Amino acid sequence: MPHLTLEYSNNLRVTDRFNQLFDELHRLLAEELPTQLSSCKSRCIVHPLFFIGDQDEKNAFVHLTIKMLPGRADAKKKRLGEIILNILRVFFKSESTQLNLSLSVEILDLDNNYYKC
Repeated sequence: MPHLTLEYSNNLRVTDRFNQLFDELHRLLAEELPTQLSSCKSRCIVHPLFFIGDQDEKNAFVHLTIKMLPGRADAKKKRLGEIILNILRVFFKSESTQLNLSLSVEILDLDNNYYKC
């Protein structure tokens, strides 16, 4: 039941391709965790106001947070983080040639008090 939140600076022009990225990430998580594909939920948040380093207009960021039910080993989360960071590198390859793009992935456990219907 992973929740994926992709945050990015508004100087990236990629909104028409996010379905492709999330499809790849959902399939990876369904296989690796494992989890049901239908339980993966993703959303994007674009940040129109951001400040990176010296505020150069070519500075950009993408940060993916993945929250999942607790119980996965740290080694599994680390491995997933590395795989997903590489997926982001490939997905944003053309943007990274035009911008100073910072990519990051954060994998967190959902709080034990998490509830769903």
